[in-house]
Amino acid sequence: KTSDRIGGKKKSPLSMIFGVLFAVGAAAALLMFFQKNRGSGSGRRQVVVKDLQELRRLWSDPGKIPETLKTKLLCYQYCSDGEMVNEEQSEAFKKSVSKENPQMYMEAAAADELDQLVLAQCAAFCEMAADGRLPGVSMRHPFANVIMKQMQFNGSTAEVKELPSEIDEYLECAAECTNITRLTFDMKEDPTEDQILDTLERCGLVQLVNAFPKDVAKQISEALDKYEKIGKVGNVPVKYFRNDNLYNKRYEMWLPHEEPFLRLSKIVGPESKLAKVINGYLLEGETTQMDYASAIFAPALSTGAQPLHRDTVDSLRSERGTRETLNMQVAIMDVDQSMGPTVFCPCSQLYLNFGENPAHDALEEFFWRSADPKCLDLTQFTRAFTPTGAVTLYDGVTVHAGTANESPRNRTVMNLSFAASDSMRSNDAYDKLMSSYAKKHVDAFRLEFGDQVFAKMGS
Repeated sequence: KTSDRIGGKKKSPLSMIFGVLFAVGAAAALLMFFQKNRGSGSGRRQVVVKDLQELRRLWSDPGKIPETLKTKLLCYQYCSDGEMVNEEQSEAFKKSVSKENPQMYMEAAAADELDQLVLAQCAAFCEMAADGRLPGVSMRHPFANVIMKQMQFNGSTAEVKELPSEIDEYLECAAECTNITRLTFDMKEDPTEDQILDTLERCGLVQLVNAFPKDVAKQISEALDKYEKIGKVGNVPVKYFRNDNLYNKRYEMWLPHEEPFLRLSKIVGPESKLAKVINGYLLEGETTQMDYASAIFAPALSTGAQPLHRDTVDSLRSERGTRETLNMQVAIMDVDQSMGPTVFCPCSQLYLNFGENPAHDALEEFFWRSADPKCLDLTQFTRAFTPTGAVTLYDGVTVHAGTANESPRNRTVMNLSFAASDSMRSNDAYDKLMSSYAKKHVDAFRLEFGDQVFAKMGS
């Protein structure tokens, strides 16, 4: 959702570390690698397959697995090997960081993320070695064993004998969850809560058409247009409700606690299926909380595409797990492909803990974080047309991005964010980005939803 604030939370120390390492180091190396191999099938859109099941069959032949993915698999495997990067070498790297970048070191140490820093930097050096951009290396280098192995084999990926089962399982999940019929329910057909929850838990998102009253959606759209036109909410300038800290000309407005927005707690009331799904999805044993209500604006013709991200902390090791935060996007107008709808990477909520599994780490970077994220080619889901009143529920850690608004129409979406408990709310946004005026209205929504919706439902 944002550049240095994703969904109301600033980046963690590890996130900033990865921003430097991947953007400057690995991403640049990867971009050169893609350009160099554009004609060999490793570049973007070179693999043409009908569907993900066909892709799974294709990649069952190790010779058909993209070279870039093989390189990542090997690099994370090497860098996770305690013999190739032993404790002494790991400590040597940490010591060098403490001298060269003491602030990065202190922040990573405070977050207990030094080991993740070592792994990320090792993988970056490994990929540069595979790309032939490291002409030599000192044996005193902390990652000398990894680098020399890559240089010795000139970046050969012949060691990858088969597609790891973890990646095949991801492709199987994505094949299921990029199917629009699997992801979509028409609320007029009265689907059960269990059916909706099953899709949400499996895929990381679910789309519900005819879920929000169209007449109210229209009134909300008109009210937001009015605020924009007159530049005030009551007597308060609208700038005090805005957050301009979004990516590529998007901006956000925290909703005022007044009509027509006072109807939200009734539409998402304690007896509504929406509230029951939200409450059922978030962690059991806690009291579900409203985080905040906002609208996100993508102005016509000028809003570019976002990078893929998670709405909680944009870090390879998220500070949030699955089923801890949930967003409810409401289409308050018809949205077609040209207006910049949101693209999702289904099943990405299942892969959060950087440094625990080399195949997961390679998967994360190849599909969502490299200079050429393959989710956008192979495993993404977006709707060609989203009707007014449609609701998208998605886990805060599901990878997604807004696409570019190339139409002559502004695109505005309403967003209600929920958390499994008070401690899981986006307190960074509350404390640092909201004006005192906006906070009063956010607090009013929190109190209203707490008292009138979730307290009446129980945990």
